[in-house]
Amino acid sequence: MDKQKLLALVNERLNRQPGLTEADYETSLNDLGVDSLDRMLILVAVQETFGVSIPDEKASQITSLQSLEDLITA
Repeated sequence: MDKQKLLALVNERLNRQPGLTEADYETSLNDLGVDSLDRMLILVAVQETFGVSIPDEKASQITSLQSLEDLITA
């Protein structure tokens, strides 16, 4: 998985300037100011872009971009 592609996707969905960087990859999504609506938008975009399906029980385990990547690549 290309971290830059995932970061670009997340930054696009969050519409943030400046966007998140690799330094933010392991930071808690809560600490990054990502709310529940943002999480849903990110998950939908990730599922569409990467052609994966993330079950609800797994989605609740996503706490950082790293944990999202781990889930996608597992």
